[in-house]
Amino acid sequence: MCGGEDFYTRKDFDPKMGLTVVVMGAGISAGFYWFGRDLIAYSVLGGAALIDLIVYRRLKEVTVCYRCHTEFRGAYARSAPAFDLHTADVLEQEYERRIGRR
Repeated sequence: MCGGEDFYTRKDFDPKMGLTVVVMGAGISAGFYWFGRDLIAYSVLGGAALIDLIVYRRLKEVTVCYRCHTEFRGAYARSAPAFDLHTADVLEQEYERRIGRR
């Protein structure tokens, strides 16, 4: 169990799934664009972006520890702020030094 005190919240979304939707949409769109069907190609890109947006908005939040990346799901009041890159850089390096990775 995580003993950290610094957390952030993010959407519970698998980045690989989002990338798959975008790459598939781009591939299908490129095929239509190659054959001169510009309107269909742009429609496919817009549809892929819309699907990605709808899925992203419907997802729940997950709380993550900056140091050990433990994820906390479930029904509880979320009080952690959004992700901060500077805080992540500082705390991850501190944690890695402590466990002997660096």
